[in-house]
Amino acid sequence: AIVSSLFKLLHLPSYSWKREERNMLRRLCCLTAGIPACSGFLRDPRLRFPASVQSRAIRRPASTAVRNVFDEVLGGILGGGPSMSREAATLEKIDPSAFLGQFQAPRCPRGGNMLEGVSWPEEFPLDKEAAFRRQDENDDRFFYLAPRFVHHIDENAQDSIREYYAKTLPSGDLGGFSHLDLCSSWVSHLPESYRPERVAGLGMNQLELAQNKRLTESVVQDLNKKPDLPYGNDEFDVVTNVVSVDYLSRPLEIFEEIFRVLKPGGRAIMSFSNRCFPTKVIAAWFPTNDLQHCGIVASYFKYSGFEDLKAIEVTKSWGDPMYVVEGRKPPSQTSTAQ
Repeated sequence: AIVSSLFKLLHLPSYSWKREERNMLRRLCCLTAGIPACSGFLRDPRLRFPASVQSRAIRRPASTAVRNVFDEVLGGILGGGPSMSREAATLEKIDPSAFLGQFQAPRCPRGGNMLEGVSWPEEFPLDKEAAFRRQDENDDRFFYLAPRFVHHIDENAQDSIREYYAKTLPSGDLGGFSHLDLCSSWVSHLPESYRPERVAGLGMNQLELAQNKRLTESVVQDLNKKPDLPYGNDEFDVVTNVVSVDYLSRPLEIFEEIFRVLKPGGRAIMSFSNRCFPTKVIAAWFPTNDLQHCGIVASYFKYSGFEDLKAIEVTKSWGDPMYVVEGRKPPSQTSTAQ
């Protein structure tokens, strides 16, 4: 069925494919048909498709037919199946108060804090039911069952986040310093100059976590199913999440947990680019641009008790863009409940 769908896509008259894109899809057909010469191609389909395919066919499909075929193919291979809902939520439904309209255009030069001067409503501005739905609501453990030993952002974006960490995190051997890497994988993008005594990783695949040389401990947990973190109050100096915050379907609960496990004065740093698994990303991610994504993530911080909020584009020069949104737990506040 997958091979049949791919060949349908190859011959869609309403869509013009370049030669390299057709060749990529033919390789995918070979893989799904069991031809070993193409093994490994689908470890991460977002990285293997040319950028032109990603932008048109995956991020913003040219037609309903193209979108349906990609949903069927990617969902079927990665665990979602063709039964996922394709009803798209509009920005008006997701953001009835038009809060994200403040992020429609750049608010400051690159490198500046785009949260300065933002008007915050009294209550969380997004419609939770509409904003946090996903096309594929099947159990995430099936989607992440097979390890993906690939980089989910290009080298430029990797360098961008490592440089930001190197500039803003303490350096050297940090006795008693604890770091939590949420939605962790086989890499954490931590710079060599940053050496905390403890680095805990929480992710979805044990094989990936076992290959992460920066972790001193790890645990497998689906945060969308169980947002309670398996750690005590005030344990960590820093909590990070790289290119996975857009998959959290219960973000406010999770950010409250991040707040709880942070030490007073501790920092939480979320970073993301413009790539995603389309079937697993939250609905709010689709009708919004990269700057509005910063507003979405910043709202998680704001309405979970964090202060000193920042949203910064840290892209070096070319390639995948990279954004950082961070907040700090008030220095005088300790957690009392678990």
